Amino acid sequence: MCAAEAAPSPEDKALAQQLLASAPSGKKRNRPGRAPLPQNLERKERTIHVPAQDCVCSHCGEAKKLLGYETSERLAIKPV
Repeated sequence: MCAAEAAPSPEDKALAQQLLASAPSGKKRNRPGRAPLPQNLERKERTIHVPAQDCVCSHCGEAKKLLGYETSERLAIKPV
């Protein structure tokens, strides 16, 4: 199984959160950002798998290592 196809372990997620928290925030903007979504809303996790041929280096044939994750939240409203 390719490293990109494996689900992230809780340790990997915790490490990613630590890295994001310790990263410099950069230049501060004068305008406010969006408020975080309420915690009581349902969350769905979606994993996008990479094709197996993209998990192997085309030069040496070794398995590629997982570089990181991207996370985002989007509010979806279902009409009643």
